[in-house]
Amino acid sequence: MSTLTDLQSIRRIALYYKEQVVPPFKVGVVGVYHYADLAKIVHDLPGNQTLEVWDSWWAIPSLEDSIKIIEWDLVDQLAWKSEVRDCDKFAFWFRGMTAMKFKVNHVAVVRDDVSHHAYCLIWLPDHGVPLLFEPQTDLYWLATDPDPNPGMHDFSTAKILT
Repeated sequence: MSTLTDLQSIRRIALYYKEQVVPPFKVGVVGVYHYADLAKIVHDLPGNQTLEVWDSWWAIPSLEDSIKIIEWDLVDQLAWKSEVRDCDKFAFWFRGMTAMKFKVNHVAVVRDDVSHHAYCLIWLPDHGVPLLFEPQTDLYWLATDPDPNPGMHDFSTAKILT
């Protein structure tokens, strides 16, 4: 292989990995929520969820940008490993990654003590019903819709850490 071919090959590999580290798109903020906004949204959801607040305001991107983030993130490609790469680590990874890479904090971690599981909640603009998101599979659905994997998620009494 020639030196030029080697350099081109290395460049292709570097560009591939750069796209995995540096997002190839920007995310815009279309709204900012405060505690009262989140409390109202949670109050209007079916069930009896509790809200544990860590931030004082939340930068909310569009639904389209949220879906782009889900599709770009590769955490769902990692193999599950008990107590090392399990549900809570996947959920906290996705929450932290969105804040660090996209400068938005619209992802909460859901602690579901009924099904002994952790996943994410994604706040949406216009005070809409939030999405529930399973970072291990990239599956998402509205918080008011039935669980697409019955028994895996019981959002009715979940703790929302945001």
